[in-house]
Amino acid sequence: CLSYLPHLDYNLQRIGANNPAIAQDVKELDEVVFDLLKCASALNYEVIILSEYGIQDVDTPIHINRALRSHGFIHPTIELGEEHPDPCASRAFAMADHQIAHIYIKDSKDIPKVKKIVADLPGVSQVLDQTEQKEIHLNHARSGELIALAKKNAWFTYYYWLDDNKAPDFARTVD
Repeated sequence: CLSYLPHLDYNLQRIGANNPAIAQDVKELDEVVFDLLKCASALNYEVIILSEYGIQDVDTPIHINRALRSHGFIHPTIELGEEHPDPCASRAFAMADHQIAHIYIKDSKDIPKVKKIVADLPGVSQVLDQTEQKEIHLNHARSGELIALAKKNAWFTYYYWLDDNKAPDFARTVD
C-alpha cells in the first residue's frame, strides 16, 4: 500500500518553509500519519516512511527553457492557441526539477553553445558535461548531455513559452 501525503510538498513550494501556515500542515500531517500507522499496525503491514526531497526557500527563478527557446533551440507545437512542449522537435530541451535540470541535446556540436547559454543564466551554479557528470557519479544512461545545478537560492522553472497568453492550460493550474 503506497500513500502520498502532500502536506509538506505543495505549500512548502507555494508559500515557503518559514510561513506560519506550515505549522498547521505539520499538525495535519501528524494526525494523518498517526491514523495510517494505527491502520497499518492492525493489518500487520511493514511501514516505511520516506521523503523524496527537501524544500528550502528560494528567490531566483531560472527560466532555462525560455533561454534555450530565445536562442532557437526549442520549437513548441501549437494546439488550440496554446504552446505545448515538443522535445523531439527541439534541438535542446531541459527537464527541470527544482534545483537540477537535465538538458537533452540532439546534435553534440550544440553542446558547447548550450553549455555557455545555461552557465550564463543568473542562479546557475554549475553546468556539467558527461565527463564532469561521471566525476561526481551523476552519469546515468538517461542523464542529459548536460546537467545544470542551481545555486542554493535558485530553482529551475520548466517554462518554455515566451508569451503568457500562449501558455498551456496546465501552466495556470499547477503551482
